[in-house]
Amino acid sequence: MAKEKEYAKLAGPGLLAYQRLYEAKDHFLVVEGVYQESYRRLFYKDIQALIYCPTKAGSITMLITALGLLASLLGVAVTMASQSPVLGMWVVFAIIFGVVLLFAVIAGGTCSLAIKTPAQIVPLRNVSGRRRARKLIRKVTEIVESVQGPLTQEVLDDAFVKARAANTPSGSQMHSEGAPPIL
Repeated sequence: MAKEKEYAKLAGPGLLAYQRLYEAKDHFLVVEGVYQESYRRLFYKDIQALIYCPTKAGSITMLITALGLLASLLGVAVTMASQSPVLGMWVVFAIIFGVVLLFAVIAGGTCSLAIKTPAQIVPLRNVSGRRRARKLIRKVTEIVESVQGPLTQEVLDDAFVKARAANTPSGSQMHSEGAPPIL
C-alpha cells in the first residue's frame, strides 16, 4: 500500500530565489536554500495576513524588452534592405527579446508576497509574478479559512475598533465637545 504524502508542493523555486512552499495537514513549510537549507513552519491557525504588493519591476522589464525588440526589428529591416550578412544576428536578438517580452506579459507584471504571523513576516521570494501570486493567494486563503473560519465584516470592524482604542492616548477621551482632539 502506498504511503500518503505528508507535504504537497504549492510553489517551487523561482528564477532568482531558491525557495519552496509546501502544504501539510496543519501548517505550511517554507524551505530556503539548496546546499544549506533553512525551514520555517507556519501554522494555519497563526496566519494573520497575506501581504500582496504590486511592484514596478515588471513594467520596467517589459518597457526595456519592448525597446530592445523594436531596435532588433529595426535592425532586421535595415539589414534586409541592404542585404547585410548580419541579418541572422538581428533575427536572433529579435527572437530573444520577443520571448522575454512574451513571458513578462504572460506573468502579468510583478509583485511581492509575504505571509504575516504574530512572530514574523515571511517573504515568499519565489512568487514574483502577479498571476502566480493570485493563484497562491486563493489556495492559501482557502486553506486558512477552513481552519480559522471566514473573515466577516463584523470581525474586521471589531478589530478596527480595538486597534483604534489601543492607539488612543488616555487623556484624549476626556476632551470637551468644542475643543479639538489632543494628538
